[in-house]
Amino acid sequence: MNQFRTASFIRTKIAVYPNSFSDMLTETRYGDSVILEDDIFSDQGYSRFRSRTIEMISNYLNPNSYESAEIFASDIFNITNKSDDPVEQIIFASNGNMRRMMQLLDLTMDAAYSENNCAVKIEKRHAKSALINHANRSESEFNNQDLELLHSLVTVCKARGAFKFQFPNVPLYKYTNKSQEYNLINVVQLGSGRRPTTYAFDYSYAVAKEIPTHRMADSEKICHERSVVEGRWLTRSATISDELIMHAALPGKQEGNVEYIRGDSGFITSDDNEEYFFACSDVIQTDKSKLVVIGKRVRFYPSKLGDVKMAVLIEVL
Repeated sequence: MNQFRTASFIRTKIAVYPNSFSDMLTETRYGDSVILEDDIFSDQGYSRFRSRTIEMISNYLNPNSYESAEIFASDIFNITNKSDDPVEQIIFASNGNMRRMMQLLDLTMDAAYSENNCAVKIEKRHAKSALINHANRSESEFNNQDLELLHSLVTVCKARGAFKFQFPNVPLYKYTNKSQEYNLINVVQLGSGRRPTTYAFDYSYAVAKEIPTHRMADSEKICHERSVVEGRWLTRSATISDELIMHAALPGKQEGNVEYIRGDSGFITSDDNEEYFFACSDVIQTDKSKLVVIGKRVRFYPSKLGDVKMAVLIEVL
């Protein structure tokens, strides 16, 4: 059984815990389909996985009370259904995998206890601390050369406001071939033909490195709370190139929106409400094919031509 559970060539793996009510599959017979993962990026998938997570917490808290709970999940976790909900963060980091969810619940409870060396109600900050510690341990498994490339990818994605990316013709197997619990990068969609593979940073690693994962519900600005209550998952994907790596490391770049455009020039309003004139010829080579329209989010280097504020080295996000 253990060889079957750990076999690398078998995608679906199982774990058996004898005599544990918390893992009992009621009314399940041989041949029945059991869902081991959920698509937490969809509203329905997230809601279903959240219900299972809270039920699993309750089962583990009440191992001898299968039919009626004596201790509720909300007694241990600050379950609010708001942006300060710690369970939401654990679900995001689990990527819909129940086994990883249980591991992260344990790490979060340990982080909460370690804060004051006593039992406390688990808050969002405890979940965040657990995710960061987990990501840092996973990162420590790589050598300096691997970390250099990894940090370059992080810098570009932070600059482009994305946690999904494509890096054509560059193999990233060393970051994706570990077990699901320790991958820093996950494959979202395998490439085929001329279509490159789409990757995404692991949520725990995104939290640790402050890589954006959510935007505000009513705008393209980053949602720093990383909550579906206030925001939405980012759908944009950054296409990484050597040029983007160079620009991502350039200090002093700002972000803003295209406010006005006529012909091949217009004005950008920065996030601090400064107005900059720009010409489409100043868009970097990697983004030349992208459409520049009113409302488009851009990243640029502020400059001056006499008294006129100029935006140059423009990246179209």
